[in-house]
Amino acid sequence: MQNDYSLASIIYRVSLETPDKTALIIPKVSKQKIKYFEIVSYSDFWDRVSEISYGLKQCFKRGDKVSVLIDISVDLYALVIAMLACEITPVFLDPGMGRKNLKSAINSIELNKFVGTKSLLKYRWFLPRFWRKKFYSLNSSGILVK
Repeated sequence: MQNDYSLASIIYRVSLETPDKTALIIPKVSKQKIKYFEIVSYSDFWDRVSEISYGLKQCFKRGDKVSVLIDISVDLYALVIAMLACEITPVFLDPGMGRKNLKSAINSIELNKFVGTKSLLKYRWFLPRFWRKKFYSLNSSGILVK
């Protein structure tokens, strides 16, 4: 984190100054009802960003464009902050944009790498076009697994 004003640097400073302060609150919904809230402190959030940053550095290099396929969660936000800190460009694809537009976006951006959760990455087997792409799954300790 070379720039003291980067988003990652700011989150890091806040995690040191007020570690127990709430960083994120994410409602978890099942069957159209809120079941619970995922609540994380700045300290715990920064720990997750750090774990994921380590995994990213093992799998990607600066300047890589990587599609993010993760449901809204603490991991999604931690992954994006970690990617920005590692100078990896997150690319967000909306499944609602339709198959044709997804293929077009992937080809236009020349995406070859994807990060996601196992639950979302399993659908890649239904799309032969994705079989030759590199997929990484984020595990519970922030390490990316092929």
